[in-house]
Amino acid sequence: MDATDGRTDGGTADRDARPAAVDAGVSFFDGGGGPYEPDCERRVAARPADPRIGTAAIVLDPSLTDATRAAFCTGSGGVLADIGPESTRLTGQQCRGRLAREAFRFGVCSCTDLVVHEEARGDGSIAANGAFRAAGARLGQVVVGGCGGIDVGASLTVASNVETNGPLAMMSLEVGRDLWVASSATGAGRVDRTLYRSPDAVVAPSISVGGATMIGPVDVPPPCICDGSFVDDIGPAVDRVAASADERIDTFVETMAHRTFTCGRYIWTAPQFPYYSEIEGRVVIAVRGDMIGSSGTVIDLHDGSSLVLLVTGSLRPGGNLVVGGPPGVSFDAFIAGDVTQPEAGFTSTTFFGPTGGRWYIGGREVTTVGGTTVQAQVYAPNADFVVDHPDVSVSRQLSVSGSLVARSVRTDRLEVQAPASPPDIGACDEPDVPCETCADCAVDAACIAGECGGCTSDADCCGALICVAGACVPFLF
Repeated sequence: MDATDGRTDGGTADRDARPAAVDAGVSFFDGGGGPYEPDCERRVAARPADPRIGTAAIVLDPSLTDATRAAFCTGSGGVLADIGPESTRLTGQQCRGRLAREAFRFGVCSCTDLVVHEEARGDGSIAANGAFRAAGARLGQVVVGGCGGIDVGASLTVASNVETNGPLAMMSLEVGRDLWVASSATGAGRVDRTLYRSPDAVVAPSISVGGATMIGPVDVPPPCICDGSFVDDIGPAVDRVAASADERIDTFVETMAHRTFTCGRYIWTAPQFPYYSEIEGRVVIAVRGDMIGSSGTVIDLHDGSSLVLLVTGSLRPGGNLVVGGPPGVSFDAFIAGDVTQPEAGFTSTTFFGPTGGRWYIGGREVTTVGGTTVQAQVYAPNADFVVDHPDVSVSRQLSVSGSLVARSVRTDRLEVQAPASPPDIGACDEPDVPCETCADCAVDAACIAGECGGCTSDADCCGALICVAGACVPFLF
């Protein structure tokens, strides 16, 4: 791969030269671009700026603010978000799909380093723009676009592909599909299919290759799209909701610890938020300032309900933070500030749900104490996501069955489960103009030479998807 391709697919889509099949032995491939820079730091520094960064925006469906309460309650749609230049930004319900396609490609994606003090496991995928560090790892896919590379103290077992710009170091290695190495690989182990390495890469002879060894310009582009500019839109969005609010809540009393929000648009300026909130119907809650829980924050969406939550400050649940509901509910949260649990010494449960929901967090800190579950899709590109507790006997595990993007991720234990199918991110019409990336196309399609169509190799597919019979699908063990 060559850094001067000019392609911006992100993740794994910058490898035009990968052959569909190869014979065992050593062969050579051409990245299709200009001269290859072997020094990783220089190669990364020479990359053009990503034109998508700085364009993330919140789009409010007009019915949220311009309709009467009766019309609002019978309508549909919610907060829609998009990454893309203003001239090409999608409109309407499919707008939300673009951000999801760009951002939520991996189970966990760190804009800098992903650090797991003990073991990372599961059949899901992880990626980092910086480095990946763990004591041991058994995962579905690992992609590292930074020069820090991959450092696993014990064994690294990956069912699908491993790709790294920096050094790959571990005691033992098992790769179920292909290995891409730009710098070096030490240790012992096996690659079941093809090894792609740069001409200057040093790969230990104790790593056996079941297929061919391909030598050429390897460069793994940054897999994580990290754009927190949407935070600037949260305040104006709250102002628009306030202009048509159906109810304003300025005070809090103990009897409000349990509240049912029925269909409507609410402005919340009270000093505390209810401990337990039930959502019935189509609801928008706009919070001016911090959202401070009353000994915890639990939000329960009833069947068929939808909630748009806008917070101009930080979310401080004051205890357990749990958001959930049955399949089919809709949830979109935009938090301008941090999400933080109580001070050290307090054990709490954090559950970012529901399945299919989306959390957009603009602050610099997401800190939880105790076990943390991410069932929804969480986008926190400015935040250091830390699972911590001073008592080593307390679980400090991060479990992800949705998707998490953060500036950095640090936890003792990480479990990442792959979804049975790509997330339902709504309809997204294929563009009238030539596609730029696979994110412009249907979820199982590729973008090849500006046209959406069938894939020919894993390289054509977004994120952790692989190419099977011309379609991009999740890798299944």
